[in-house]
Amino acid sequence: MPQRRILFIKPPSLDMGDVAKGRKIHYGTIPYGILSIITYVNEYKSSNAVLSVLDLNVTPYEELEDYIRGYQPDVVGLSVMYNHIYPYIGKICDVIKGINPDILVVAGGACVMAYHEQILQETKVDAIGYSEGEIPMLNLVDSFDMVDTLETHVSFLTKKGLLNGKKPQATFVENLDYIPLVDFSLIDLAKYNTKYEVFRPVDIPNEMCLPITTTRGCPYNCVFCIAGNLHGKKVRKASAQKVISDVKKMKEKYGMNTLSIEDDQLLIDRNRAKEMLRGFAELGIGLWMPSGFTISLIDSETIGLLKPAGLQIATLPIESGSPYVLKEIIDKPIRLNQVADVIGQLQKEGILCHANIIIGFPGETEAHRRESVEFIKSSNVDWCYIFCATALKGSRLYDECVEKGYIDTSKLMTDGYCTSNITTPDFTAEEITKKAYLMNLELNFVNNNRMRKGDFETATKYFKYVVDKYPDHAFAHYFLSNCYCKGSYNKQSHILKYQEIINTNPEWKEYAEYFNL
Repeated sequence: MPQRRILFIKPPSLDMGDVAKGRKIHYGTIPYGILSIITYVNEYKSSNAVLSVLDLNVTPYEELEDYIRGYQPDVVGLSVMYNHIYPYIGKICDVIKGINPDILVVAGGACVMAYHEQILQETKVDAIGYSEGEIPMLNLVDSFDMVDTLETHVSFLTKKGLLNGKKPQATFVENLDYIPLVDFSLIDLAKYNTKYEVFRPVDIPNEMCLPITTTRGCPYNCVFCIAGNLHGKKVRKASAQKVISDVKKMKEKYGMNTLSIEDDQLLIDRNRAKEMLRGFAELGIGLWMPSGFTISLIDSETIGLLKPAGLQIATLPIESGSPYVLKEIIDKPIRLNQVADVIGQLQKEGILCHANIIIGFPGETEAHRRESVEFIKSSNVDWCYIFCATALKGSRLYDECVEKGYIDTSKLMTDGYCTSNITTPDFTAEEITKKAYLMNLELNFVNNNRMRKGDFETATKYFKYVVDKYPDHAFAHYFLSNCYCKGSYNKQSHILKYQEIINTNPEWKEYAEYFNL
């Protein structure tokens, strides 16, 4: 069998709408999913296939055609996780097929799962890969006839299969211990921003943050989520020993000093999680868990292990402070009466607490949104992220919105989670987008928890972070001036900047008047 050349491409990110773009949302991160697939295939392949990755977030898109001509791939795999990348599927396919129509193009990722019929009908993609890619790509690379494999494999779907009514099925790696340590040498890490770009109380010098996934699957049924569709309801886990070993190797081999655990449900097996946290503590690294913790899975022992493991901030996906919204609309298994106690324990350990709130669900009222605001205030959350409910295809929320005509199905959702795409008889998408930002200003600035407590040192760190990232954020300047001593130079400079902004920017002036600043 001649040597096959497989090239995985991560398309470039697109602007995600005015609101999201203003907050500098960016998905040009380490292509962990692609690296996992390549590493797995390289470990278990019986063929002499060569696999590489081209990330068009660090390599200019204009170089794509020359790269394809030089590499001469037999197969190109497109990784399309987010809807805003969708327009590039057709563009990249046209470039590839224009060079050599015999190159097989396979697309995979969450967006592809949701829009597979549309992709096969509208683009020159030869096949879509359904759900996880490790085993299907290994089977494709090692197959005698790749075209036949794309037609017959349960996890691939072609145009012909679509016409014949074939329903693709996932092929999962059941034991995640079989996935080797991801080979980060497949990319040039120097081209990536390996500093974790979010607020933290204590900066980590020369930060090298690398991601890891230790579980796949989610047993819950939240109305807005597609995680269960992508990875299944059953939670599959790598053993604690395997994870600790991998993390130690990441530190030794790549200089990793901060770990970002990308799991949806890290604490689903608390004993396993505790063993991992004890292992991380011995390695002396920083720790991020961006998906956060399900409140009901946290216990006091786990809380006591987080700070030694390197965690500075705990993210709590509360989603709503309204019991009705949680139970009757979102279907989220959260007991709100546990939240304040968990936050209190975390803060006692020196861990700041951030919360996620989502607004704009069909059936939600203004009273429910106010209930969330008051709940966050009473729970002593240090910082709150307000998102807009988004009808992602593949979620129950999408199905409901389509049935009731609440979204425009002719358009892909491209603005991210800071902009609503749902309009109901009770509210418009534009109203929810604005309300979300007003809630952000109210909770994080006007009623900032640390400032209310008199902890001006921590409040100052938050506001300075915002000012550094968004120099024209009027409220950050205003409340930063309140944190400094009266009459100091800093106080005066920030209040003058605040006045300059509201005098020249009608939107900020409107916000200032709304809160009587």
